[in-house]
Amino acid sequence: MIIENKFVYGLAIVFATFFTSCATKKEFAQTNIALAQTQKKLDSTALANKNLQTEVSLLKVTQDMRLKENATELKNKEYKIYKNAMACFDYVLAAQQMARLSEIDTANKAVYYDSLAMYHFFYLMDPNTMRPNNAAYYYTQKGLKLNPNNEFLLEIKGKLDLEEHRDTMALGIFNRLYKRTGDYTYLYEITFIQLALNNNIKFTDSVINKVVKNIESEIKTVRLDYLQEKFKQEVPAKAAFLYLRAVIQNGVQGNKSKAMKTLEDILKIAPDFYYAKGLLAQLKNPQQNQQQGARPY
Repeated sequence: MIIENKFVYGLAIVFATFFTSCATKKEFAQTNIALAQTQKKLDSTALANKNLQTEVSLLKVTQDMRLKENATELKNKEYKIYKNAMACFDYVLAAQQMARLSEIDTANKAVYYDSLAMYHFFYLMDPNTMRPNNAAYYYTQKGLKLNPNNEFLLEIKGKLDLEEHRDTMALGIFNRLYKRTGDYTYLYEITFIQLALNNNIKFTDSVINKVVKNIESEIKTVRLDYLQEKFKQEVPAKAAFLYLRAVIQNGVQGNKSKAMKTLEDILKIAPDFYYAKGLLAQLKNPQQNQQQGARPY
């Protein structure tokens, strides 16, 4: 009886183990299926995310292209208005458009600052007024901040410093420019400052003699800005420095006939030299209103 009970008990354990094992295998299989389904969903989600990222990237590229096209279109429209303004000599509108372009086309800010400095210094400033040339100075400084060695803007700054009676600063700028470039325009500015503002006749005579004896003075030129008349001119360096000699002969030495002879020699070199023609006409006809020859630059 005891043996039978042990047998029955053992058999029960076997069956229990068997059924437990079957249940475990079934649960394991179900778990694997669930894991597989989850992995499939994860893979599907990852693919969807990848596709979404690709779509977002394409949209960004498209948007960037459209923004670039819109910016180019806007720049072209603004530039067209600028060109039309220049064609009819509307420098106020031209400067306004140039200022707008400097904010739209930021890659070319330096170029726009050059132009804006020139417009406000040369075209938009009334030399008959006493007001400071703030806009020209502002854009000159902006441009020099981007490129401190910009010779074009340094030249304008030197002339603006002269307008504001910062003579020492102007002289320093033109001295540095002349040493760097050898451009007679800057030597002319230096000589003018020494003559007109410092009354340094000895220095002026020395420079004039040195320049006119140099053969290259007949080839190299001096750039002249006629602010009153709003135009520019280039003349041979020899003619420009001889003009300073005529100014000394007439204004300092009081030798009108010698000044007239010098001016006639100048006009043989540069027949269209505006200030030389004007000063000679004034000396020949003292009753004529002084419209030319007021400033030698």
